[in-house]
Amino acid sequence: MDHDDVIRGWEELEEILSNYDIKIDAARFVRVSIDSSEVRDKLFWLKPENCDAFFNRLDPNDLNWLEDHPLSADFHIEFTKDFDDDSWCEVQFVERLLEQIFLVLNVAVRGGCNYGSFRIGKAWKSLHCSDIESGWHYSSVNEWPVIERLSVIKTWQWFEKFSKFDFILADTAVTKASAVLLHLAYKDDIESTDILQLSQVIENFYLVNGEPKARGLNRKIPVVLGRLPDSNKKLIQNFYKLRSDIAHGDFPLFRPRYRETDAGFEAVEKHYWEISQEVDKGIALVIATLQFLVRNGAERMVFKEEISVETNG
Repeated sequence: MDHDDVIRGWEELEEILSNYDIKIDAARFVRVSIDSSEVRDKLFWLKPENCDAFFNRLDPNDLNWLEDHPLSADFHIEFTKDFDDDSWCEVQFVERLLEQIFLVLNVAVRGGCNYGSFRIGKAWKSLHCSDIESGWHYSSVNEWPVIERLSVIKTWQWFEKFSKFDFILADTAVTKASAVLLHLAYKDDIESTDILQLSQVIENFYLVNGEPKARGLNRKIPVVLGRLPDSNKKLIQNFYKLRSDIAHGDFPLFRPRYRETDAGFEAVEKHYWEISQEVDKGIALVIATLQFLVRNGAERMVFKEEISVETNG
């Protein structure tokens, strides 16, 4: 995570979400403005070179760890609407807006947004970016697929067009990607079924009905994301081997809510890290594909193949 990158990301977000009209339907709009100054200030003080000064100025006797954690920050949202409709849910609108901000910042910027806890109405929730960050980390360590910082403004505009924040049923490749990334962020643990959801998104982006999965992806993904690394030519086959084992019942299941910090982890360590690595790979593929579409202003990809014939005459 580059603190300066994240600070600039929040600045870009505030630039676009300043007196910004979000379309509810053909006749209704909600005007939104955000203030992220506290977030940007906290990010500045948490830069490695500023940490000592930040912690030295804290009074341990004056800390409220539950209500005002020293590493947390607030950002403020104001909105107005020009309609009266009893069916419109203010709580749901704000929640979906927070989710869209989370997705945009984390697709465009590494470690762009993390909600340790937030409350809308009566319920406390968390949206953690750790899994998405693991996808960025996979890309960095393996140098494939390439994931790089994007314009937050351009990413916001693309998401608003192709993954509207108020969707309920994810029925396109883009909205499925949004739904899966949010699902991973809300639950904040690893499950074997994560592989199945990620594979569904990847297949929706790259394959047509009936196309052989591993073989089709091996041909198409390098066209979009670049040649597979020489050190790991079988990375797609490995992902789909694990997917097949899970889907057909040949992979063991973890006890619900089991984590690497739990007692007895050594007994399941091999299977846990196998899933973890492939989840990271799947997330990296999803983010890299989303970034490709954002850069090209597109919702989908169409692959065209040519067949040529040569004769010896």
